[in-house]
Amino acid sequence: MEKVATDKKRVFVSDIIGKPSHVKTCLIVPFANKPFCFDNWLKGIKQLSKDVGLIVYDNTNSEKTRQLIKRGLKGMFSWQIWIRDENQQFTVENAKDYILIDNRMWDIYSETMKYVPKCEYIFIVEDDIEIPDGTYIKFLDLMDLYPQLGTVVGMARDRRKCDNAAYFHAPIIWNILKAEIIPLGEKFIETRQFSEVKDFGVESIGSAHTGCWFTRYEVAKKLKFGTKCDLMFNNYLDQDWGYRVNQAGLVMAVDWSVKCKHYSNYQGKKEYV
Repeated sequence: MEKVATDKKRVFVSDIIGKPSHVKTCLIVPFANKPFCFDNWLKGIKQLSKDVGLIVYDNTNSEKTRQLIKRGLKGMFSWQIWIRDENQQFTVENAKDYILIDNRMWDIYSETMKYVPKCEYIFIVEDDIEIPDGTYIKFLDLMDLYPQLGTVVGMARDRRKCDNAAYFHAPIIWNILKAEIIPLGEKFIETRQFSEVKDFGVESIGSAHTGCWFTRYEVAKKLKFGTKCDLMFNNYLDQDWGYRVNQAGLVMAVDWSVKCKHYSNYQGKKEYV
């Protein structure tokens, strides 16, 4: 299994726009170099209220894309913090081994969490996701309705062809079957991916993607989102997070009515699932 270390010297705060202060929600967006779907991503983000601060993790490696994003986001948020990462980015378009992407996710989210001021909620909308109208209000309402709800996600489909063809384009949502210590002291989570998308409803789950991910600030801090720790049971940040939430006696859920578009750019052709 290949490991790719982030050179911390190439990660730094490049811009602070406005004065970071208390907001209801902090939006976190990791940007790789995906200008082909930026307008689609932005279309979903325009529904957010003004009481939102923004942390950008800029791993675009492109001044042109960086300026495109800055123009699109101008004046939209209470404040913005830009973290620039000049290490190579890894995406489904340029990395054959998905573990390269997941290894980087730990670095990205552990770094961004350092800059999240005290707020009520943390909202991640990754740069290849278009959220439907009403997503933000739905998530706020669910948090008000269910005090034990720690994290809620929207439905996003899997773009990767895996060993089992039945799961190509399946929702990136899992049930956790068991977690155990295996020989040599290694920790392991056994999961089963959902095979079908449901029309609507809110359902408790084992874990899910971080593409459209809404979490209480206090839960993210208490369970150390983005930080590898003794509680971690495998290499995958998203699956590990669901285990932490459920192990803490809280609920992780999917709102099936929040049907996100998940974009890719295979062979120069923009498409979504």
